Amino acid sequence: MTKLNQLTSAQLNNISSTNLQALTSTQVGGISTSLVSALSSTQLNVLSTTQVDGLTSTQVASLTVTQLNSLSTTNLDELSTTQLNNLTTAQVQGLSSTQLSTLTTTQINDFSSTKLNTLTSVELNNLSVTNLDALTSTQLAAISTSLILALTSTSLNNLTTTEVDALTTTQVSSLSSAQLNNLSLTNLNELSTTQLNNLTTAQLRSINTTAINNLTSTQLTGLNSTMVSNLTSTEVNSLTTTNLQTLSTTQILQLASAQVSALTSTALNNLTSTQLSTLSSTQMTALSTLDLSNLYTTQLDALTSTQIGTLTTIQVASLNSLDIAELSTTQALGLTVTQMKSLTTTQVEQLTSTVIPTLSSTQIGGLSSADISVLSSTQLASLTSTQLGCLVTAQVEGLSNLNALGTNINYLPNYL
Repeated sequence: MTKLNQLTSAQLNNISSTNLQALTSTQVGGISTSLVSALSSTQLNVLSTTQVDGLTSTQVASLTVTQLNSLSTTNLDELSTTQLNNLTTAQVQGLSSTQLSTLTTTQINDFSSTKLNTLTSVELNNLSVTNLDALTSTQLAAISTSLILALTSTSLNNLTTTEVDALTTTQVSSLSSAQLNNLSLTNLNELSTTQLNNLTTAQLRSINTTAINNLTSTQLTGLNSTMVSNLTSTEVNSLTTTNLQTLSTTQILQLASAQVSALTSTALNNLTSTQLSTLSSTQMTALSTLDLSNLYTTQLDALTSTQIGTLTTIQVASLNSLDIAELSTTQALGLTVTQMKSLTTTQVEQLTSTVIPTLSSTQIGGLSSADISVLSSTQLASLTSTQLGCLVTAQVEGLSNLNALGTNINYLPNYL
């Protein structure tokens, strides 16, 4: 061994291929690092796989970038995990795309996290699908955010669902809007609620509507209040009936006024009665008059008296005849005096004889003489003695059919 190391680099490089290959792995392993680093690319590739196995980690680490870059695929594939993990950053980054793509899955699988992070973004993106898929969850989770950010859409979509699961929330939140927008539906559906809830507002809003629409029910129901309120109006309106109805009442309550006011009639009509009944006062007043007038009867029936009482006079005035006629006694009790005053005579005509007697005297006091004048005989007959006793002179004078009151006429305070 000592004699071998007494050779000059020129002498070592002039040894014939036959004689070089005659060296045992022990002899090869004993060659000094200065001589190893002086080996020509030709001599280096003459070494047999057994001799390559015999190289120590120190010898491999002494190879120049040029030597390593010229190493044949056969000999490169012979490097052990220990040898590979002892490569310097410069050596790793000196490997060609071809060399990286031909590394065995075993070699890739055994790359240390530190060594993996010495890869350049180009090298990482040049890993074959097989080698990319060979990365373990631990390896993938250890990749730096700068390398994750540098992954092409192709590389990102070549990750297995198991690898997507392994991405840390920090890695996911480092993805660019373009990467997220180009993520395959399969991999998008693999993101956990924890991963999704760590997306930034910009990331969430960059996801295309097709992708948003293909989120699983588990993913949708797992979105926290911040994420729900950060959805764009377009994203909310793009949700299918099934997905929209998957949202919990707690999530519905997180929709901002701007999101609610931007809801299309179709989206609004897709909300369940339970979801509608949980809308807050602020959300109710955000609804457009068109939205309100387009509510299904079952949806209107689901509104609480509190919700009815929060409607603006403009919203109340937009309710059509069928809407007014559909009001339940409980809902009608939610109408404020201001709202009662805003009712048109056409709307007053639609108040049912079931609803009218349940209205408070204060609510009845909100009706104008013009409103009183359009009440039908059936409606007049439904007025209670208490309600009649609270009518003011102008209202009494507006009564069009006193006979309809029957014996209750005696309760009119200003009846002559």
